[in-house]
Amino acid sequence: MLAVPTMLILWSATRYQFGGLENAIRYIQGYDYVVSPKTIDIGMGRRGDTRTALITVRNLSFTPIHVVGAITTCNCVAVTGLPLYIEPRQSLVVKLVVYLESNSTKVQQMAIILIEDGHLQRAPVVITGKVSEA
Repeated sequence: MLAVPTMLILWSATRYQFGGLENAIRYIQGYDYVVSPKTIDIGMGRRGDTRTALITVRNLSFTPIHVVGAITTCNCVAVTGLPLYIEPRQSLVVKLVVYLESNSTKVQQMAIILIEDGHLQRAPVVITGKVSEA
């Protein structure tokens, strides 16, 4: 009889404290942050266009974290607004700008977000899309 109310309380607590069960599990596993989404599809664009994508970095810990920068697999990807500090239990949005210059019809790049939470951590974000000729 107590199982349902107990589950509801636990679910509410994890939602309030961590933004959901998946984030609570990540925190228990020792992660102080979560970056989402981990994969971004920027859709179809013409060669020479730019596409913008947003990721959210959420601080799961009780101390501030520092997003110090990013490494990208191509100079066609820019991560803007860095560095930044994220207060405990808060989240901020980071903008990625992708310039569609590829000779290929597919976009497949990566941005590695660098997070300092006592140790330098790396959070990869995969960027996919398509490039049309016209």
